[in-house]
Amino acid sequence: MSISILKRYQIFVYEQDYNCFASFLVLIFLPLKN
Repeated sequence: MSISILKRYQIFVYEQDYNCFASFLVLIFLPLKN
């Protein structure tokens, strides 16, 4: 892998991090509340 591809991937992960983490928390806490 070239460095430019790695940096693009890291930026993509950083931009998607909050959405993925929020979805993960929802999947965990919704069954616990029910």
